[in-house]
Amino acid sequence: MTTNITHTLNLTDIDVVLPTEFQLLQPSDARNHAPHALRVVRHETTEQTYVFDTPRHYLQFVLSVSPRRLLADVLHTRYIELSAQYDSDPYFHSSVTHTVAAFTRNSVVLHRMKSDETSVRFELTQQEMVALVSGYQSYLDDCEQASGEAEATRDPFLDFPDDLS
Repeated sequence: MTTNITHTLNLTDIDVVLPTEFQLLQPSDARNHAPHALRVVRHETTEQTYVFDTPRHYLQFVLSVSPRRLLADVLHTRYIELSAQYDSDPYFHSSVTHTVAAFTRNSVVLHRMKSDETSVRFELTQQEMVALVSGYQSYLDDCEQASGEAEATRDPFLDFPDDLS
């Protein structure tokens, strides 16, 4: 029997990843000017306040300011950030894309979340992950071997710059 259980992150899981220089303001805090917002965060040094009305915007912010790649360990699942990118085009259409991996003992689920589109999620099985990792390692080994062979067969006396001035 195969079970496909997907665990979700909640706001407290995201709060844990928030760097220490940011303080989560409670609704009763006098510095909180948006007590009905989902989250209000204040940077201790700059004293700048950030207000978030959606979990997606809060997650994007935390990922952008967090120097760590580990996001959370929840119910035997480890979430890590693979990348965070900001994209913009000439017409000022900007978006933020985050790619997150969720590791379990049996699989890896990849989440790609883009601020202006629906998120994409797909799962790699253990066999696919083994093929991916071993294929990538084999590729790196082949590249290293090829560059080593090219270096060994290079004649240093024939490599002159074009301009001998």
